Amino acid sequence: MYVISWWKAELKTRNIKVWHDYIKSVNLAAKKCVRIIAKADSKAHTAPLFKKFGLLNISELCFFQTALFMFQYTRGHLPQRLNSYFVRTNSSHHYSTRSAESGYWTID
Repeated sequence: MYVISWWKAELKTRNIKVWHDYIKSVNLAAKKCVRIIAKADSKAHTAPLFKKFGLLNISELCFFQTALFMFQYTRGHLPQRLNSYFVRTNSSHHYSTRSAESGYWTID
Protein backbone atom coordinates (compact mmCIF):
# COMPACT_ATOMS: atom_id res chain seq x y z
CA MET A 1 0.00 0.00 0.00
CA TYR A 2 2.79 2.45 0.83
CA VAL A 3 5.20 1.24 -1.83
CA ILE A 4 4.53 3.97 -4.40
CA SER A 5 4.70 6.75 -1.81
CA TRP A 6 7.95 5.47 -0.33
CA TRP A 7 9.59 4.81 -3.69
CA LYS A 8 8.53 8.25 -4.87
CA ALA A 9 9.93 10.02 -1.81
CA GLU A 10 13.12 7.97 -1.76
CA LEU A 11 13.95 8.23 -5.44
CA LYS A 12 13.01 11.90 -5.73
CA THR A 13 15.29 12.88 -2.87
CA ARG A 14 18.21 10.89 -4.27
CA ASN A 15 18.08 11.44 -7.99
CA ILE A 16 15.29 12.94 -10.06
CA LYS A 17 16.58 11.22 -13.23
CA VAL A 18 16.32 7.77 -11.61
CA TRP A 19 12.76 8.57 -10.50
CA HIS A 20 11.82 9.75 -14.01
CA ASP A 21 13.29 6.65 -15.66
CA TYR A 22 11.59 4.34 -13.16
CA ILE A 23 8.17 5.93 -13.63
CA LYS A 24 8.59 5.97 -17.40
CA SER A 25 9.28 2.23 -17.53
CA VAL A 26 6.41 1.40 -15.17
CA ASN A 27 4.10 3.66 -17.18
CA LEU A 28 5.02 1.93 -20.45
CA ALA A 29 4.42 -1.49 -18.89
CA ALA A 30 1.02 -0.40 -17.55
CA LYS A 31 -0.01 0.96 -20.95
CA LYS A 32 1.06 -2.27 -22.62
CA CYS A 33 -0.99 -4.30 -20.13
CA VAL A 34 -4.10 -2.17 -20.69
CA ARG A 35 -3.75 -2.56 -24.46
CA ILE A 36 -3.43 -6.34 -24.07
CA ILE A 37 -6.50 -6.51 -21.80
CA ALA A 38 -8.50 -4.42 -24.27
CA LYS A 39 -7.13 -6.38 -27.25
CA ALA A 40 -6.31 -2.98 -28.77
CA ASP A 41 -3.71 -2.07 -31.36
CA SER A 42 -0.19 -1.56 -30.01
CA LYS A 43 -0.35 2.14 -30.89
CA ALA A 44 -3.85 2.79 -29.53
CA HIS A 45 -4.29 5.68 -27.10
CA THR A 46 -4.49 4.36 -23.56
CA ALA A 47 -6.36 7.21 -21.79
CA PRO A 48 -9.77 5.99 -23.04
CA LEU A 49 -8.82 2.40 -22.15
CA PHE A 50 -7.86 3.31 -18.58
CA LYS A 51 -11.15 5.18 -18.27
CA LYS A 52 -13.15 2.31 -19.82
CA PHE A 53 -11.78 -0.19 -17.28
CA GLY A 54 -11.95 2.25 -14.36
CA LEU A 55 -8.18 2.20 -13.83
CA LEU A 56 -5.81 4.97 -12.77
CA ASN A 57 -2.75 5.65 -14.87
CA ILE A 58 0.63 5.75 -13.12
CA SER A 59 0.64 9.52 -12.52
CA GLU A 60 -2.86 9.42 -11.06
CA LEU A 61 -1.95 6.37 -8.97
CA CYS A 62 1.15 8.12 -7.54
CA PHE A 63 -0.89 11.21 -6.69
CA PHE A 64 -3.68 9.14 -5.11
CA GLN A 65 -1.26 7.03 -3.04
CA THR A 66 0.58 10.14 -1.80
CA ALA A 67 -2.68 11.86 -0.89
CA LEU A 68 -3.95 8.72 0.86
CA PHE A 69 -0.68 8.33 2.76
CA MET A 70 -0.76 11.94 3.97
CA PHE A 71 -4.44 11.66 4.91
CA GLN A 72 -3.69 8.58 7.01
CA TYR A 73 -0.63 10.27 8.50
CA THR A 74 -2.53 13.39 9.57
CA ARG A 75 -5.27 11.24 11.11
CA GLY A 76 -2.79 9.07 13.04
CA HIS A 77 -3.64 5.84 11.19
CA LEU A 78 -0.05 4.91 10.33
CA PRO A 79 2.51 3.07 12.47
CA GLN A 80 3.89 5.04 15.46
CA ARG A 81 7.45 5.10 14.11
CA LEU A 82 6.33 7.42 11.30
CA ASN A 83 5.15 10.14 13.69
CA SER A 84 8.48 11.98 13.61
CA TYR A 85 8.99 11.62 9.85
CA PHE A 86 7.16 14.83 8.88
CA VAL A 87 7.12 18.28 10.46
CA ARG A 88 4.62 21.06 9.81
CA THR A 89 6.33 24.09 8.34
CA ASN A 90 4.79 26.35 10.96
CA SER A 91 6.54 24.40 13.73
CA SER A 92 9.99 24.21 12.12
CA HIS A 93 11.02 27.75 13.17
CA HIS A 94 9.77 30.72 15.16
CA TYR A 95 9.67 33.46 12.53
CA SER A 96 6.85 34.19 10.11
CA THR A 97 7.12 32.95 6.52
CA ARG A 98 4.59 32.31 3.77
CA SER A 99 5.01 28.55 3.94
CA ALA A 100 4.72 28.56 7.75
CA GLU A 101 1.25 30.04 7.44
CA SER A 102 0.19 27.53 4.80
CA GLY A 103 0.45 24.49 7.09
CA TYR A 104 2.50 22.46 4.60
CA TRP A 105 4.36 19.32 5.69
CA THR A 106 8.09 18.84 5.20
CA ILE A 107 10.25 15.78 5.58
CA ASP A 108 12.35 16.03 8.71
